[in-house]
Parts: sequence; structure tokens; C-alpha cells
Amino acid sequence: MGVLRDAVRCTVTEERNGAFELEMVYPITGQHYSSLALRGLILAKPNPYGEAQYFRIYKISRPINGQVTVNAQHISYDLSGIPVGPCKALNAVDALQQLKSHAAVSCDYTFWTDIQTVADFVVAVPGSLRSLLGGVEGSVLDVYGGEYEWDNTTVKLHSQRGTDHGVTIRYGKNLTDLTQEENCAEVYTGVYPYWVDSDGNVTQITGNPVVNVPDGQYDFVRVLTLDVSQDIKEHPTASQLRQAALDYIAANKVGVPKVSLTLSFAQLEQTAEYADKALLERVCLCDTVHVQFAKLGVSADASCIKTVYDVLLERYDSVELGDARSSLANTVADMGKTVQSTVNKTRSDLERAIDRATQLITGNLGGYVVLHSSTGADEPDEILVMDKPEIEKATKVWRWNLAGWGYSSSGYGGPYRLAATMDGAINADFITTGTMSANLIRGGVLQSTNGKFVSNLDTGVTTFNGGLVVNSDNFKIGSDGSVDITGKFTSKVSESKCVINDARIEMYRKTNDGNWHMGAFMSTWGSNNAVGRLVLYGPAANNPNNMIANVTMAGQYEGGAIAISDASGNVKVQLGVDGAGNGYVAVNGRMIQ
Repeated sequence: MGVLRDAVRCTVTEERNGAFELEMVYPITGQHYSSLALRGLILAKPNPYGEAQYFRIYKISRPINGQVTVNAQHISYDLSGIPVGPCKALNAVDALQQLKSHAAVSCDYTFWTDIQTVADFVVAVPGSLRSLLGGVEGSVLDVYGGEYEWDNTTVKLHSQRGTDHGVTIRYGKNLTDLTQEENCAEVYTGVYPYWVDSDGNVTQITGNPVVNVPDGQYDFVRVLTLDVSQDIKEHPTASQLRQAALDYIAANKVGVPKVSLTLSFAQLEQTAEYADKALLERVCLCDTVHVQFAKLGVSADASCIKTVYDVLLERYDSVELGDARSSLANTVADMGKTVQSTVNKTRSDLERAIDRATQLITGNLGGYVVLHSSTGADEPDEILVMDKPEIEKATKVWRWNLAGWGYSSSGYGGPYRLAATMDGAINADFITTGTMSANLIRGGVLQSTNGKFVSNLDTGVTTFNGGLVVNSDNFKIGSDGSVDITGKFTSKVSESKCVINDARIEMYRKTNDGNWHMGAFMSTWGSNNAVGRLVLYGPAANNPNNMIANVTMAGQYEGGAIAISDASGNVKVQLGVDGAGNGYVAVNGRMIQ
């Protein structure tokens, strides 16, 4: 194509184990506008240090103000179109090779990993190669963990992709260049430990019962109550309670804010302060960044989880820091998800789901109900149902508040993969239902559990690997291209139509009176012992007596013949072959040898 020098804007966004996309704004007057096409490739650098990567165009917007927006995904997304058959492996290296060797079509990608973890990896039913890398339950990422690096047609799964370059952000110094998201919402300045015996008697530290966070400097007080009864079996001393609190503070980083920062480079100016800020230019995806909270006297380590790179200016537009969470599942929305199921199941998934839900809800699993304030205010604003009484210790959490409800298996901070929000949105990785009613369903790919039915809603292509049967066996389209119809079939175009009915093909024409009139038909039967014939009608159609010509398999003289009849159906001219194989011509019933 050439260099896209006329591009108005071009950015590449990459998330840790997540989205990897390019967005470009290009004028319709640009030199290469006519060459921009769906599935075309764009070569661009995703960051200041890496090699240029290929991105495949999947969307081109309609021109607005003489410009189009081009969206492209990293070429590794092509792996979503490569199906992989059942296979198994015992480690990460073998798992990647098994995916490649069991691909149903040619796979020109190279796979690498430094993860040595030994664990069972099983592909029970076919699925797309990219989703099996990460995004579905039981994927390579799910089993072995790690951080993906997509390098054109090379897929690298690192145990730890990023490094620590010693980059430090002093919170408060360059606050104008940072966007904070509730960093201090769950910060506690101390812990109140206590112990309860079997009779319900409470033991606490006498005097000052609160153990403060060591070396912490806070201008507020927020204390966490901590029940240590499960950790200490015998009646504890004050010293034991204090040590239990200190151990909990150290293990759970009590007093350290959860880092969630977005650093913008779009507004930076060449000032004396820029020397410090420029260090951020060295941050790559998955790198560790140190964030200092001078006001609180504490520091925290954060991972770079998202970068937005300005390809034209050759600098980061923004860098997002936070908890390193796997989000590869969000990138395979247009690929569909393969639902893993038991091969030899005797009951439906719905029946199993109902039984499972009944057992869970009616069973005695315990749990704790907590009224909680998400803002630290005196009045609670949400209800929590947890597997542990302390928010910091809980891993299974139901959270209800004015904004909606959700369930997390990763603690209070989420992610909440089952949720319903106040704006009417419902998010769920898996929904089991008997009957579902909806006005509109949006999606990418609909697929049966065995892969025999696939409907791509974006392309409009539906595949039936076992053939299409409508209502019954009366209508069937086979996977070999055959079409079987029992009954009447009608094809109508404008003033003409064709009807297949009762082993006959009938051809009609609509006349000026608005009625349909038969002009000809073919059948496997007829008069004069015929076992097949073609009949042509004159102007007065739909009347067998008005045939003007017919071709029969067996005619008047025991052979095939072409007959021309008058308006009354009387044969006037006949050309054929008799039973002895001799040709003949008959006029008005008289045979001429």
C-alpha cells in the first residue's frame, strides 16, 4: 500500500493479557484512502521500544467531516479463526505445542513460554486457538498463569513479562498529570484484634486496644476489627494479640492504598519538572512502577496494565497502573466462547445447573452478612455476603448497593463477572436458562456445544455441519449439498413462477387478467404408456387438450417420440423411434418410413 503519511491520528492500545488494537483517523482525500479495505493490514509500532506490528482492519466507519475511523486488531486475533481439536498436555510448553499440532487448519504461528509449571491441560471439545490460549475456563492462561506478549506471528507466554526500571511516582507532586480512582477508599490506619472463647467471652488488648500501622502517617483514623479466634487456639495474651495484628497488617498490606492511576502525557509541557515525568516514558506493559503517597507516608508497587501509544507523535498518550488482573476474556467477544462440557453426560446442562443451584442455595455453606460503607462514612451504603467476616480476608463476595449487585470470587475488589447494574446491563460469563425472551440479542458468534452449528452474526454466515432440517424430514439440506423436498416447492420471480409438485415441474406465467397460466410441465408419467414426458401448452393453457407438443419416453409406437398436437389435443405430427429401433415420421396418424 505505502506509508500512511496522511493519517490524522493513530493510536495503539494494549492491555495486559487483554485487548491489542489500533485506531486510525484517515482523510478520504488521503493518498491511500482507496486502498483501505476490510482485512487489510497496517504496520505500526505499539510502543517506543518494540518492533512494528501488523494489525488487521476489521471496521471502517462511514466518512464524517471528510474522515474515516479505521479499527484494526493485532494479527494474533487471526488465531480465533483456527479451530483446535481435543488434546491434552502436562505442562505449559507441551500445551502450546498441542494447540498448534491439533489445529484443524494450517497454523503458521510460533509459540514460546518459560513457564515450567506442571499441571493438566485438557481440551475436551473443539474451540478456537486464541480462546484456548486465554479467555475461557481451562485455557492455557487459566491453568498456568503468566503474561502474553504478541509479536506478530510469535506468541510468547512469560512467567513475568515486565521488569522494574525503578520508575517512581510521587503522589501529590505530579497529581495534575494523574487521574486517581478511589485509591484510599479501603485504607485502614490500624487493626483492633480480639479473641472469643467457646462461651462467647471476648479478650482484647487492655488500655489501647488498637494496633496502628507501623510508620504510617495519616490525617484520619480508620480501624479494622479483626477476629483472631481461628488463628489462636488457646486464650491469648495481650502480646499475642498485638503480634497477630502486626502479622495481619504485614500480610495484607494494611494502610497501603490500592493503586489505580491513569497517567496522561497529552498535556505535558517542556518544563523543569518534565525531567522527572519523562521517566514514565520508559514504562512498558507489565512493568512495575513505584508510587509514593507522601501524605500517607507509605508507598505501593503497581503494574502497568494498559498503554495507549501515539504512533504519529511516537510517545505514550496514557499509561494505566493498577492491580494486574487477567482480562483476556474481554478480547474474545467477537470470537465466541466454547463451553466446556462433560463428554459422556447423561443429563442436559440445564438440569445439572438446576441441581447445582438447588444444592448450593439449600445447603449449609455458612457465610457472613455485613453492612458496609464503601466511602468510609458513618452510614452503610451496601450489603455484603462473604465467606469470611473480614472484607480483606473474604474471597467469595456478593455485593449489593444502589448501583446494582454482583458476585466476585476474587475478593471485594473484583472483578465481578456476574453482575446486574442499575442501567439495565447484565454481565455473566455463563448463563443457563430454560426459556429466554428478548427483543434484541447482539453478539458475534452463536455456536452449539458440539460445534455442528455456527452462526456468525457479523458476517451473516450460518453453518450446519449436520445438514439443515426444517420442521421434519420433508425438507432437508444435506452437508453434501443435496436438497430433499417432500411436498410442493414454489419459486416465484416477478411474473413467472416454477412449481415442483407431485413429481412434476410446472412452469407458469401471469397473464394480463392477473391469473397464473401453465405454459409447460415435465413429469415422470403420462399417457400412451409414457414413463416420462415434457408437455408444452398453447395460449389456452391449463387445459391438457390444448397441448401443442410433447416429448415422451415411450410413445404410440413403443418408442420415444416428439408429438405435435392441435388445439384439441389430437396428434398431427410425430417424430420418433419404434420398438425395433427404427426411426419414423407419422403425419395425421399415418407412419412414413
